[in-house]
Amino acid sequence: MSLFQELLEASLANKRGLTFYLNGQTVVGYVTKIGERTVEARNQQHDRVILLLDRIDGVAQ
Repeated sequence: MSLFQELLEASLANKRGLTFYLNGQTVVGYVTKIGERTVEARNQQHDRVILLLDRIDGVAQ
C-alpha cells in the first residue's frame, strides 16, 4: 500500500481533512468513498466532490 493510499484511507476512517493538489489547483475536504478510479470527498462548500485518482498530483494532511 502506498503512502498516498494510506492518507486516503486514514481520512475515510477518521474524517480528517486533506488537501488535494490537482494541476496547480487545490481542493480541501475529507474522503467519504474510495473507488477504483475515483475518490469522493466532502467539504464545507460541497456535499460531494468527485476526484479522478489519475489526476491527483499530491495529497497533504
